[in-house]
Amino acid sequence: MTLIEDEVVAISYSTKNVTLIRGDKTVNEAAKIMSDKGISQMPVINEQDKTIGSIKEKTIINKLLQNGQEILNNKIESIMEPKIPEMPITTTIEEAKKMLLQHDAILLTNEEGIKGILTKIDIIKAYSKKV
Repeated sequence: MTLIEDEVVAISYSTKNVTLIRGDKTVNEAAKIMSDKGISQMPVINEQDKTIGSIKEKTIINKLLQNGQEILNNKIESIMEPKIPEMPITTTIEEAKKMLLQHDAILLTNEEGIKGILTKIDIIKAYSKKV
């Protein structure tokens, strides 16, 4: 059986309960959540629950190595990266693959907000289930 990329909707392979964090929380809080949940990145939101950026374990590690432990007390906003790109929940695997060549993840959204996050590992899982 092969994966029919232009028909399969990406939301089927995404993580549905997306972990979000506010930008005014500390880097240490983000690191703890990522460690506890086994995730490598999170969307960062503001007080109005709007996405304003992202935080990645790679960024935290690099900042720790460059600046030392004191970086953990900084606000996430001070080291966050650009927002994770958003695509509609109707996005196919084929469309998602193209975006994931440029980005580590995509947020799948509808008019109600974020409904899932699709990462490169999700694409690997999608293909490995069909082999």
